[in-house]
Amino acid sequence: MKKVFKPVLLFSAFSILLFNCDYVPSSFGDFQKIVVYADTSLYAAVQTEVEQIFDQFVYTPHTERSFYLDVQPLNTLSTYQTRRN
Repeated sequence: MKKVFKPVLLFSAFSILLFNCDYVPSSFGDFQKIVVYADTSLYAAVQTEVEQIFDQFVYTPHTERSFYLDVQPLNTLSTYQTRRN
Protein backbone atom coordinates (compact mmCIF):
# COMPACT_ATOMS: atom_id res chain seq x y z
CA MET A 1 0.00 0.00 0.00
CA LYS A 2 2.82 2.41 0.82
CA LYS A 3 4.51 1.81 -2.54
CA VAL A 4 1.39 2.90 -4.43
CA PHE A 5 0.53 5.79 -2.13
CA LYS A 6 3.91 7.59 -2.40
CA PRO A 7 3.93 8.12 -6.21
CA VAL A 8 0.29 9.20 -6.16
CA LEU A 9 1.04 11.69 -3.40
CA LEU A 10 4.08 13.06 -5.26
CA PHE A 11 2.11 13.38 -8.49
CA SER A 12 -0.77 15.18 -6.81
CA ALA A 13 1.59 17.58 -4.99
CA PHE A 14 3.43 18.33 -8.23
CA SER A 15 0.20 18.95 -10.14
CA ILE A 16 -1.14 21.26 -7.42
CA LEU A 17 2.06 23.30 -7.50
CA LEU A 18 2.15 23.39 -11.27
CA PHE A 19 -1.42 24.45 -11.91
CA ASN A 20 -1.97 26.79 -8.96
CA CYS A 21 0.98 29.10 -9.53
CA ASP A 22 0.15 32.39 -11.19
CA TYR A 23 2.07 33.32 -14.30
CA VAL A 24 4.16 36.45 -13.84
CA PRO A 25 5.56 37.90 -17.05
CA SER A 26 9.28 38.41 -17.00
CA SER A 27 10.62 41.92 -16.85
CA PHE A 28 12.98 43.25 -19.43
CA GLY A 29 15.40 46.13 -19.67
CA ASP A 30 18.87 47.03 -18.59
CA PHE A 31 19.88 46.18 -15.03
CA GLN A 32 21.80 49.44 -14.62
CA LYS A 33 19.11 51.76 -15.97
CA ILE A 34 16.79 53.46 -13.47
CA VAL A 35 13.69 55.05 -14.93
CA VAL A 36 12.66 58.15 -12.98
CA TYR A 37 9.05 59.33 -13.29
CA ALA A 38 8.69 62.91 -12.19
CA ASP A 39 7.30 66.25 -13.22
CA THR A 40 9.96 68.49 -14.73
CA SER A 41 9.72 71.07 -11.94
CA LEU A 42 9.94 68.38 -9.25
CA TYR A 43 12.90 66.68 -10.92
CA ALA A 44 14.70 70.00 -11.29
CA ALA A 45 14.39 70.49 -7.53
CA VAL A 46 15.81 67.07 -6.61
CA GLN A 47 18.07 66.38 -9.60
CA THR A 48 21.38 66.99 -7.86
CA GLU A 49 20.53 64.77 -4.89
CA VAL A 50 19.26 61.93 -7.08
CA GLU A 51 22.33 62.10 -9.31
CA GLN A 52 24.68 62.15 -6.31
CA ILE A 53 23.14 58.95 -4.99
CA PHE A 54 22.51 56.88 -8.12
CA ASP A 55 24.62 58.34 -10.93
CA GLN A 56 28.08 57.71 -9.51
CA PHE A 57 31.19 56.29 -11.12
CA VAL A 58 32.70 52.98 -10.12
CA TYR A 59 36.47 53.08 -10.39
CA THR A 60 37.65 49.77 -11.75
CA PRO A 61 40.35 49.28 -14.37
CA HIS A 62 37.73 50.68 -16.74
CA THR A 63 35.71 53.55 -15.19
CA GLU A 64 31.97 52.97 -15.47
CA ARG A 65 28.74 54.28 -13.99
CA SER A 66 26.92 52.33 -11.33
CA PHE A 67 23.47 53.31 -12.69
CA TYR A 68 22.10 55.33 -15.58
CA LEU A 69 19.13 57.63 -14.94
CA ASP A 70 16.38 57.87 -17.53
CA VAL A 71 13.90 60.67 -16.76
CA GLN A 72 10.43 60.10 -18.20
CA PRO A 73 7.19 62.07 -17.83
CA LEU A 74 4.40 60.59 -15.74
CA ASN A 75 2.13 59.92 -18.73
CA THR A 76 4.53 57.21 -19.99
CA LEU A 77 4.25 55.15 -16.80
CA SER A 78 1.96 52.55 -18.38
CA THR A 79 4.49 51.77 -21.13
CA TYR A 80 7.28 51.09 -18.62
CA GLN A 81 5.41 48.84 -16.16
CA THR A 82 7.26 45.69 -17.13
CA ARG A 83 10.73 47.24 -16.85
CA ARG A 84 13.14 46.07 -14.20
CA ASN A 85 13.87 49.28 -12.35
